[in-house]
Amino acid sequence: MIRKLEAHGVIGEVLLWLSDWTKHRAQRVVLNGVSSTWTEVISSVVQGSVLGPILFIIFINDIDLAITDPSVKIFKYADDSKFGRPICTDADSAALQTSINNVYLWSKRWGMEIHPAKTKVPHFGFNNPRHIYTLNNVKLSDDALAKDLGVTIHESCKPSDHISTIARKANGVLAQLRRTIISRDKEIVTKL
Repeated sequence: MIRKLEAHGVIGEVLLWLSDWTKHRAQRVVLNGVSSTWTEVISSVVQGSVLGPILFIIFINDIDLAITDPSVKIFKYADDSKFGRPICTDADSAALQTSINNVYLWSKRWGMEIHPAKTKVPHFGFNNPRHIYTLNNVKLSDDALAKDLGVTIHESCKPSDHISTIARKANGVLAQLRRTIISRDKEIVTKL
């Protein structure tokens, strides 16, 4: 992390402060008043802090360099990165697999782990050949549905699954209101 901060122009007292801030840290989880034991933080990006997201973005900023195929587009949002390319031929599929392999090697080099079970491959388009892709020799899931930044996306790109999810949540809220509120006055229910 410190090398990457230096590469982004962070120097002097600020770099020393960030270096000290990331060392000898411990954290624990508290849930319903019950605490886990303290454990050493072994990553250099401190989670749950104000600086954590900014440091993580700096940390993954050079992931683009791992992708050498100009047809592969990458999109980064905090820890939710994605990349892909049009697949028309077996060579296109092989090129995408090479990009997956390169990103995996990048993650290993920088001490990060990309979890294959959390990595999804949506196959967009009606004539998509639905090739199989792997991450470190583990087959990646090719679910028809994926959730991206809170939006449920179907490989058909139709919004019906997302709309169903939102409608189900809204109906749940309305059901709670119906059970807990005596008044059926339209103005009161609308405000709630």
